Amino acid sequence: EVCDAIDYDGSILYDEYPDRVGLRRLCDEVYRREVSEETGEEEKQWIQAACEVLLYHEVCRRRVKKRELRNRYWRGI
Repeated sequence: EVCDAIDYDGSILYDEYPDRVGLRRLCDEVYRREVSEETGEEEKQWIQAACEVLLYHEVCRRRVKKRELRNRYWRGI
């Protein structure tokens, strides 16, 4: 949902060198949505690490998908 909200041309998702602080903010937003009050401290650390990995994977996936679509368009395939 977070990636869908910022998926537009010129977004941080498609920067040549994405800003580390901006990506960290996105990770924190995902983390706040997923963590409940009853979660233990060790579990929170795991969830935060998982959110970061999954977000970075999603950013890479979207970048590859957009590049493939752009190449397909220009080649006329």
